[in-house]
Amino acid sequence: MEPKLTVNVRRPAAGLAVLAVHGELTRLAEKPLDAAVAEAVAGGARGIILDCSGLKYMG
Repeated sequence: MEPKLTVNVRRPAAGLAVLAVHGELTRLAEKPLDAAVAEAVAGGARGIILDCSGLKYMG
């Protein structure tokens, strides 16, 4: 079963990334979330903020 989760990466300032999480955050969402963190770090992020305002479910 595919997770119902999307993660958008924004870079509002140098060294900072905001991961906007939308949908359902469950244990099945590990891969998309890990991929977003890896993208942020590869882009030079030293700080990461999780924006969970778009979550419908977390469990």
